[in-house]
Amino acid sequence: MKPWGALVTGFLASFLYVILSLIARKSKFDDPMENFQVYTSAGFWGMIASAFFIPNTGVLWGASNSGNFLGVQFLSLVIITVWCILIAWIYFFPLKRCKLLRLKTSEEVLGHDTLASAKHKGIDITLLLQAVNKMYPNNKRKGC
Repeated sequence: MKPWGALVTGFLASFLYVILSLIARKSKFDDPMENFQVYTSAGFWGMIASAFFIPNTGVLWGASNSGNFLGVQFLSLVIITVWCILIAWIYFFPLKRCKLLRLKTSEEVLGHDTLASAKHKGIDITLLLQAVNKMYPNNKRKGC
């Protein structure tokens, strides 16, 4: 990819990121690190853009097999997406069934960073945790 093609690809990826971030915020999609927006916009677009901007074989150069190259890029995108969904499901579904993905309610209310910082600094916050536990009792765990 030539530098101007990389510039156009990056500009469009940033535009797609902003659009996906706005959509996620409007739909109240819970992704505080914006992984979906980053990898969908930059990753997917980067794969497709390579089919357009690769010199002598890309769609913009009018190569005879550029349609095949674009099709391969779309097929690769589908295969990678299916692979990632499958692996994530294998990994996260048992954790969800065993109730291991969520923090205790008191830890969630206080924030895990606060608890980790307090532990690291040697601050005893057991009284605070007990008070929060009284306000927000844990639900009984079901599952594993």
